[in-house]
Amino acid sequence: QSFVEAFNRSAAHYESDPADDERLFNRGQAEFWVGYVHWRRGGLDQAKQWLTRYLSSSEDVARMAPDDRGYALEVVYGHHNLAVLALEVGDLDAAEAGFQGEVRSMRTIVQRDSSASNRQDLADAISWLGNIYLERGQLEESLEYYDEAISILSMALEEDPANAVRQRDVTHARQKVSDVQFLLGNLEMAASYNDVAVEMLR
Repeated sequence: QSFVEAFNRSAAHYESDPADDERLFNRGQAEFWVGYVHWRRGGLDQAKQWLTRYLSSSEDVARMAPDDRGYALEVVYGHHNLAVLALEVGDLDAAEAGFQGEVRSMRTIVQRDSSASNRQDLADAISWLGNIYLERGQLEESLEYYDEAISILSMALEEDPANAVRQRDVTHARQKVSDVQFLLGNLEMAASYNDVAVEMLR
């Protein structure tokens, strides 16, 4: 009830000045929280409706202020939320579309700001696509996404070799490739990736 009230207030506030990007941003935040509560309560259809509205508001506000990184990230979050929600109901096609949208948005952000954190977020989104194709049994396609994630994460690690978080991320990505190589029957390749991962974990 509190979030619905916040939405009603922020929506009225925005409608009084539709050119104000901050007011639209605030409305979008309320839309997210209403959707999130529905999600937590198991109302997945209602959650999807509100989270779709949140994504739409986020896209609109990002167009109003294209240089604002925070607004651009809201678009990323919007795609991610809908993709994970789709996974929860077993809709792999909708999940793929959501993660593809997240990857596109993150690539645009990385073009503007190639910081390590942005590249890691891009690699994470790409890895989710690998998970989708793995779930479908499309192993070669899954491997392509995992390999790209490793490439992005490895470059970030080269810039800061002692960074334990980056070491962990590369290790997890290598373990996913090892799993897929095993399923493909490439046992030596799977063992090689796993050995490197184990050594890095040590």
